[in-house]
Amino acid sequence: MIPQPLPFAQAVAPAQNTPWSFVFVILIIAIAMVALFACIFFAKYFNLWIQAKMTEANVGIFELVGMSFRKVNPNIIVRSKIMAFQAGLSEKDGVTTRSLEAHYLAGATFPTSSAP
Repeated sequence: MIPQPLPFAQAVAPAQNTPWSFVFVILIIAIAMVALFACIFFAKYFNLWIQAKMTEANVGIFELVGMSFRKVNPNIIVRSKIMAFQAGLSEKDGVTTRSLEAHYLAGATFPTSSAP
């Protein structure tokens, strides 16, 4: 008797439940969660970071995250630093991100636009 070839779908052995398959699933879930967190992080701060980079205001992405942890509005700080940079002030003149944050936390007001 000559053995008949099986269709391709039947030739594959059934999957076995091993401890490594469980670890693999947990690893995939963890990677997916980290990717989701990175996308949310990217979406929240990327726009401000690009604005700061394009105007050479020197505000880093991790500084933006730190502002949120310190309960400082990153929008106000970045826009104020951009306005200061466009007015000719630089970090050499004392307009640093940290000094603007300290000013904000002290309860000072900031201009909302560059229009007179």
